[in-house]
Amino acid sequence: MLLFLADAATSSPWTLPLTALAVALASLYIYASPSSSPRRTVTTRPAYPPAYRTRQHLARLAVFAHTFFVLWLAAHTRPQNLFTRLSIPLTTPTEHIRSLLLDDAVKNRGGAGGTSDVVMSVPIPPDVDALLSRLASPESRALYSRFGQRAMQTCSFCQSSTDYSLFTLPGIVLAYLRTAILVACLASAPNYRARFRTYALGLLACAALAEGYAFTVASDVPLPKNGRGVFMWHDTLHLARHLLFTLLPIVIQFLPPIPPPVPPTFILQQAQAHLERGLARTHLLKRTRGAVLRNPSLREKAVSWWTRNAQEGAMGRADESVRRAAERAGLGYGEVPVKSGLEGAAAGMGNVGGEGPLRVNARAAVDSLSAQFAPYAELEVVPS
Repeated sequence: MLLFLADAATSSPWTLPLTALAVALASLYIYASPSSSPRRTVTTRPAYPPAYRTRQHLARLAVFAHTFFVLWLAAHTRPQNLFTRLSIPLTTPTEHIRSLLLDDAVKNRGGAGGTSDVVMSVPIPPDVDALLSRLASPESRALYSRFGQRAMQTCSFCQSSTDYSLFTLPGIVLAYLRTAILVACLASAPNYRARFRTYALGLLACAALAEGYAFTVASDVPLPKNGRGVFMWHDTLHLARHLLFTLLPIVIQFLPPIPPPVPPTFILQQAQAHLERGLARTHLLKRTRGAVLRNPSLREKAVSWWTRNAQEGAMGRADESVRRAAERAGLGYGEVPVKSGLEGAAAGMGNVGGEGPLRVNARAAVDSLSAQFAPYAELEVVPS
């Protein structure tokens, strides 16, 4: 691995930094992913199946491999640009470009102070010579900014923008398809991220259409006369595309998983359990009440408890400070004078029986409960 990184660092200056970035992003994802932290269990939602953790590990491995591959590919297929490397305008004459390349080759061979014989001994590669021959026309300079140096240098049959589009776009479309397959697998139902699939694939489709439009239509603009400040469409889109391919799978896997909704049968089972417990308590209350009334000892204890409860309530209601506090809180329970008309409505005490608000509310609550729960016939006490 170290030998591979050393060789990659010598082949491209971007390889080692981007590889380090890939490793850092993948490590951050693995250790900071929400799915790796303990999850709180909710009683109203079923737990994740055991296979979910295995799928999560496979998804992380796929994201790591894809991130490493995209960054490695972006570094090793970084678009070469003759004019950017030499810092010359796009309208520079071909002979001047040739002389600059020869001077640059001599400097790279350590012959910066050499003679003309050394310069003549440095040959120009055939593909670069073919590129310089193609750049003789102004139309080729415009195509260079649109489709990049690789297409101009390697496509021998290309003559027009249509030919260069057919040569460049298929590889770009395949790259989008490769990323779309990974995104579709990450944003899938078994991974509990199916709701993000439409947005992620839609973003990729829009990016692919925008890039195709940029190559075919938006980039077809005339060059400035001085050849400076030319927007290199191919180089910029190459960087933006690989940035999208790197970040999109990581963002999808970072999004919190959303399990499918709880099935109605699960909720009905819980409701049935609560109803069964409530029904058992009702039957127990019915049997307990009858047993208390039939047992003399229990009946005396019950009467004693209710008597003591009534005495404590009477003592509380008789306390003047308690009554005033209840009236200030709007929970008066004492007898109030009967008022009618506008005076009673303004005072809020227009009750027919002259009872306080607490008595009225308690009576209404008991009446509503009595209407909903009719007592059993066997529980009714018949006076002797």
